[in-house]
Amino acid sequence: MTMNDYIIALVGSSLLLLISIYYFRDFFEEGKSFKGKLGLIFAILFSSGLFIYSILDAPKILLNQKEIIEGECEIKENTGYSGIRYISIYFYEIYEDNNYFTFPIKKYPLIHEGDFYCELEHYRDTDIEISLNLFTSQNGKELKIK
Repeated sequence: MTMNDYIIALVGSSLLLLISIYYFRDFFEEGKSFKGKLGLIFAILFSSGLFIYSILDAPKILLNQKEIIEGECEIKENTGYSGIRYISIYFYEIYEDNNYFTFPIKKYPLIHEGDFYCELEHYRDTDIEISLNLFTSQNGKELKIK
């Protein structure tokens, strides 16, 4: 997840939640269809869940709690459901925990699949990436990825 994705999720869920709460006052009016009431309940639950999920990362971002992960890694290209291409970075030492990071490939257009030595800076306990550096080996040459 990039910082832009995070901001969009936070602002979007906040707006949807506010709009849903605004229309909640009409919830018990006569003449409202069951389908309309069900849609409003879904909107409130969805926006509340997304808002809570987004707000949990806010303290780490506001307090600038960063973490750097370095080590041998594998990079794979993936294609999402909407046809958007992504890169996934798997670190060997934490691979067993299924810890990996995924970014849109447009952010790093020169990157390719393979095994590298990676330095990834991100906000602690989040998947919000700040920077990525790739090297041929631990003390090897830095690769150009942007």
